[in-house]
Amino acid sequence: MKRALLLSVILITSCRTRLIDVPIDGADGGVPSDGSVAPDLLQTMCVTHTIAFVTLASLDQVDPQITLHAGEAVRVRIGVPLRTGCDTLGDVTVDAMPGNATDFVRISARVWKGSAACGPVQSVPRVITIDGSMLGNLELQVHDGAPGGTLALQITRQPPLSMSCAAIALGLICQNDCQCQKADGRAHCVAGPITVCTIPCNEDVDCPPERQHCHQTPTDSGDTFVCDPDLEGCCAGGCPFGEACTGCVCKSIAKPTSAGCMCDRDCGAGELCSSDHGCFVPCTDVAECAPGQNVCGGGECSSTK
Repeated sequence: MKRALLLSVILITSCRTRLIDVPIDGADGGVPSDGSVAPDLLQTMCVTHTIAFVTLASLDQVDPQITLHAGEAVRVRIGVPLRTGCDTLGDVTVDAMPGNATDFVRISARVWKGSAACGPVQSVPRVITIDGSMLGNLELQVHDGAPGGTLALQITRQPPLSMSCAAIALGLICQNDCQCQKADGRAHCVAGPITVCTIPCNEDVDCPPERQHCHQTPTDSGDTFVCDPDLEGCCAGGCPFGEACTGCVCKSIAKPTSAGCMCDRDCGAGELCSSDHGCFVPCTDVAECAPGQNVCGGGECSSTK
């Protein structure tokens, strides 16, 4: 049976409400000081975004030296190519398909591509957590599902340490994802120097108030990219697009308008302008959406009444 999970993926960069800062006067070669618009700069200044699949730049196992057992979460690190100053990450879809002896997991990433001239391509890393309950075989192949994608990763797991699904609290040693999820639906049994129940993340908005910082450096258990109450190094790498550092934590500052637009500059804070000329807040998980927006689908936030 094929199941799909939608996982959080977004560009980590300095805090900005727009990807490209539009010149506002003629001093830097942008709009002439008399307020007129130079025709040859219109395309450079007016930016819209279109979502498209991209092939992964890298695909690796997180902590490959750690022995994985069936039932525990499997974490892989992908590298998504983004053009500096133009693109932001859209949705990342994870499809798991059981096989006779090997399970197959397909990861497909999409990017909101800007229409303007862009800076150099950089590979943005994201950690993807694959629920242990999605997998049945000890052999696992993870591959890039984007059209033209060729990267693949073979992972061998050991037999399970336990079949128990008795609830285990965050921070305690575990053997199965189901143990952690029975105590907290967001948690996973993450293998590391110490295999414990924890909440995986890529950014602060993925984390609950009691563990509000997404640690990208090792925590006390040795895990990375997990939620933790320790605020050491908070906001050190800047906040993602549409977020700002508040109280040592990156939080959404998006103010959705859902208005019509011609360019990004016509939209509110944290919004982009689509090629269909509508303002939207980009996302891959509802945690990245503004208050009042309770759905993240197709790489953008929306709300249901």
